[in-house]
Amino acid sequence: MKELCHFNNEELIGIINNQQLTITKAMAVIKINKKAISDALEKNRALLKEIGDIKNSRMTAKGIDKMAMGQFEIIENPRTKLNNMGIGDLT
Repeated sequence: MKELCHFNNEELIGIINNQQLTITKAMAVIKINKKAISDALEKNRALLKEIGDIKNSRMTAKGIDKMAMGQFEIIENPRTKLNNMGIGDLT
């Protein structure tokens, strides 16, 4: 490249304009990349929230199962249980 002092004003203006155009194009690419990254992050956040909701619903379902199991007493020998309750033999 020639020394800058060898360029006339119009050539210098052309060089500056080319540099500005290059910078503008680079900035546009950066903006596009930022948007793509932002969109990807938003999708990841949505997926993570969905995964969290699924985990919470599973935990809730397990909790409901445990609560339901606590509501019922498993009777191994129903006849003995009825006799102990004073109901007597139903046969």
